[in-house]
Amino acid sequence: MRLRRIEAVRYGRLTGATLGDLGDGLTVVLGPNEAGKSTYTSLVRHVLFGYPTAAMKEPGYFVPGGGSRLARLVMEDADGAWVIERGEGAHGGVVNTNTLWGDDRPGLLGDITEGVSALAYRVVFGFGLDEMAAIEEQRAAGDDVLARLYAASAGLRVSPHEVRTAIEKEAGDIYVTSGRKRELNLLLADVRSTRSDLRSSKAEAEQLVGEQQTLAALSARLPELREGLERARARSTEFALAVERAEERRAVIEAQEDALLHLRQERKRLDEESRSLDIDESLRAAIPDLEALLEEAPAHIEAIRSLVEAEAIVDRSAAQAEEAARRSGLSRESLDALGSAHLDATEIEEAREDLQRLRLQLESRTEALGRAEEALAQATAAAEKTLRPLGIVAPDAKDAIAERLSALDALETLYASVRAPSGHGLDFPSMVMLVSGLAAVATGVYLREWVTVGIGVVLVLAGAWFLYRSRTGATGSPGDDARGYLRILGLDASAGPLDLARMRRSLELARSTVESVERAAEVREEAARDAKLAEGAVETRMALWTSWLADRGLDGDLTPGAVAAVLGYAREARIAEAAAAERREDLERRRAAADEFTGRFAAAVSPFVTVSKQPRRDDLPLMASRLRERIAAERAAVARMEDLSRDLRHADARIAAEQERAENAAADLRGILERFDLAEGGSADDLRLLHEAARQEEGEASQALEQVVSEISGLEGRLEKAAREKRRAELHLAEAGTVERIHDAVDRYLVRACAARILAEAQERYERERQPEVVREAGRLFATMTHGRYTSLSVPLDDGRIEAFDAHSAAHTSDLLSRGTAEQLYLAIRLGLIARLGDVGAALPVLMDDVLVNFDPERRRGAAEAVSQLAEQRQIVFFTCHPETAAVFSEVAGDHAVIELDRIG
Repeated sequence: MRLRRIEAVRYGRLTGATLGDLGDGLTVVLGPNEAGKSTYTSLVRHVLFGYPTAAMKEPGYFVPGGGSRLARLVMEDADGAWVIERGEGAHGGVVNTNTLWGDDRPGLLGDITEGVSALAYRVVFGFGLDEMAAIEEQRAAGDDVLARLYAASAGLRVSPHEVRTAIEKEAGDIYVTSGRKRELNLLLADVRSTRSDLRSSKAEAEQLVGEQQTLAALSARLPELREGLERARARSTEFALAVERAEERRAVIEAQEDALLHLRQERKRLDEESRSLDIDESLRAAIPDLEALLEEAPAHIEAIRSLVEAEAIVDRSAAQAEEAARRSGLSRESLDALGSAHLDATEIEEAREDLQRLRLQLESRTEALGRAEEALAQATAAAEKTLRPLGIVAPDAKDAIAERLSALDALETLYASVRAPSGHGLDFPSMVMLVSGLAAVATGVYLREWVTVGIGVVLVLAGAWFLYRSRTGATGSPGDDARGYLRILGLDASAGPLDLARMRRSLELARSTVESVERAAEVREEAARDAKLAEGAVETRMALWTSWLADRGLDGDLTPGAVAAVLGYAREARIAEAAAAERREDLERRRAAADEFTGRFAAAVSPFVTVSKQPRRDDLPLMASRLRERIAAERAAVARMEDLSRDLRHADARIAAEQERAENAAADLRGILERFDLAEGGSADDLRLLHEAARQEEGEASQALEQVVSEISGLEGRLEKAAREKRRAELHLAEAGTVERIHDAVDRYLVRACAARILAEAQERYERERQPEVVREAGRLFATMTHGRYTSLSVPLDDGRIEAFDAHSAAHTSDLLSRGTAEQLYLAIRLGLIARLGDVGAALPVLMDDVLVNFDPERRRGAAEAVSQLAEQRQIVFFTCHPETAAVFSEVAGDHAVIELDRIG
């Protein structure tokens, strides 16, 4: 059976983490620090043997945030796969075994861990650097893990070492040579004590006869002494109570005197403060009327504050009227006259619309004239560009073009008549033109460029025609007529059909441009006529508008829009002036009301607060504030006077009560002193002296009584020994029972001592015969790791130090080896032990947590070879954070698995 996966559902810092799939032999897990390697090692041990408790003093790997731990191990063999799950719970947690496939195995965990304890697993099977020396440390502590594993490999469920230790402990509980609390040691002590009691009881009985008479006399005197002690004790108690009460009364009197002094001082302070208060009765009487004025004051204060805003509103209204007049551009008289005139707004709007429409029409036609002139200029430039190569002047261009086209037609007719068919020769230019035309047609059709297609068609037709002409040949010379036509065309006698075709295209293009110029000129003339008509219409309408303004006495330069704006400004100015006048009247009314209330308020409050000789309305908030403060101060003074009066009455009552308590305490103190005849000149100190005398008398009586009681007790104790003649028989019987128990304890001790000795001899023989196999294997592995520096090992049976022998047979105990060499020794012992355990822990994976970190490269390779050899028998998971260690395993191990981890978080 092999471990396939380690699943940390919630374990320490691991949450939802899985380590797998693990190989059947060696698996190297490579990861950086804080990747969870040590956590996975502890997880396997905790799932197998339980979570640690607080008493175990090892990390519990609790879940951050307080969650419950939950971890799983997935085990697999040829018959099935199972999940061993351990959650939180008592006694190391709750274990569940679930079947992935195959038969159910509820006892799988017990089968896997049979013969291996939690300590043995941690020391031998799942270990890191901290556990490397644990094998030797456990031997020194008396907990020999090696011995337990030997027993398990022999098929024993319990280690003989543990059985022998238990038997030796039972024998030690019965008897130890120098012990005192063991069972047999206690029985021997009891026998010695019983026999000593028997010897002493006989001598004591003879001395008690005379002491009986002394006891009778002392017993007769005892009642008298007790009665005297009771009288002395009662008198002492009476004096003690009297002293306590007298001290209590004197303390009360002193406390009352201090309290009275404090109360009289407090009353004097209150009285002085009440006299210092100044109450204005006239103000108290006028407070209702003044408060009525104060209730009205906020509204008037708010009205006074709003006067500033009202004045600003009046100013803004006047400014708006002035701004409207200014924007009109007319004087106040002109605005008034314009407002009285009756102007028809409809006529003004019609005039404005007519002028706007005519001006837009003029602008449109002027723009059309500009475009026509620009088109004419472009057409003229294009014509000149076309005519210049032909040598034709623009003024008579049309006639010249017609003349040349006629000459070209005649020349082509003449050439056609003088050529005869010929079947010889090939015109290469005609072929090039024909092929180029076909290529242009194909390219244009493919690219959908129809202009290219048209050019290609022209080239194909021209090439075909010239090819035809070249194939037919000429029958004669063109003569003088042809030369005349060529002069008109500007060509020499060598011109061929291709030259004539080019000339025709140029002439036709020139004729087209000349016609374009003529059309552009016609369009320009028409646009000029339209612009002239539009300009005349605008001038006529403006003359009518100027006449209309003159008839109404307005400036002739005003536009209809300006006249409409002037009318609007005039109307706006009149409205603003009316609003300003209305607001000015309201402002004056509000000012008068504020001044009236201010005068009335000042007259009412002047007897109580400071008021200016000529109060203004702006002073009203200050006067109201001062009056409120004055009324509040007066009310506070009245309230304070009432509080002081109440405090004075309370102080007088407390003074009277404290005086009464002081007098009662003095009367009680006099009564106490009179009871003991100390009324005349006596004090509490005299009473204390009487109490001391009574206590002394009580002590003397008590001492006499205690002496007699002590003598009686001593006599009674000695007389009781007279009855020990009966106890002597009991002592003899006890002695016989103790001797019998001693015989039984001796028998049990001998049985356990013999059994322990037999087990010790058997264990010693077994270890002598079996241990050498493990030691030899460990020595061989240690020699492999150290490359022959050390050849063999010795593990003494007496729990002594493990010894390593070098190549010169010199012994070196483990405490004299270097740390790295000692760790190699402990690793070799583990590997040798695991290799010889047989079926013990066969299903348990061997987990090693970076145990080669202190090995030099040479011995690290030797250790890796030893681990790889053991991996052929057992499943090994080797955790490391050093890539070089993983590389060594890759070199020395055969088929093995490698798993890489990332840093947590």
